[in-house]
Amino acid sequence: MSRIFKRHSDDATERTLEAIHLANRVDDYYERGWTWLKVILASVITAFVISGFEHYSDWNLWSETTTWFKEGVKNLFGFN
Repeated sequence: MSRIFKRHSDDATERTLEAIHLANRVDDYYERGWTWLKVILASVITAFVISGFEHYSDWNLWSETTTWFKEGVKNLFGFN
């Protein structure tokens, strides 16, 4: 006898629902894995682009960010 349905003839229906559930779980894992792969790939590409830009120009992301933050704090608290 099946777990969900009460008649023996409903076993096929329960098996179909279990198969659909399994397919949905596999699809979810695939989508999560593909999304994480895209995030990691985009992060690596971004790191190389910024590194190359810093190497071939006088601009420095870390220096610009810290300068912007210090100026923002000074303006926020009125320090001169």
